[in-house]
Amino acid sequence: MNNNVRDENLQGFQNLEGLDDMKSYFHLFNRGVNGANIYYEKDNYIFFLDRLKKCKDKYDISILCYCLMPNHFHLFVKESSNQDSIGYMIGDLTNSYTKAINKKYNRTGVLFGGRTKKKIILYGCSNIFC
Repeated sequence: MNNNVRDENLQGFQNLEGLDDMKSYFHLFNRGVNGANIYYEKDNYIFFLDRLKKCKDKYDISILCYCLMPNHFHLFVKESSNQDSIGYMIGDLTNSYTKAINKKYNRTGVLFGGRTKKKIILYGCSNIFC
């Protein structure tokens, strides 16, 4: 698994037969370090969405919906392949966004509070688990 994303809710599911076929929908989220803002002005949101589009196209990820808040983001995505392309996509997105923000605002260091979290969305059961 790629180190850019932490799978929070797959513990205990590793041995379920057929889970790999169901691992296609994910909730991804991250926030600013210490809860600080990651978007400082409207142009930052637009730039993030532009980078998201480029990354999703590069890694063949479908963005089903998103929510960008001043200090965090949520993405609901569908992975088309089983090669952990989400990990690479989110790594490219957060790294390129951080570099651009650091350059624009003459800052250094991390922008996000750790790795992006990834929760699998399981269908086919009696309930949907997030």
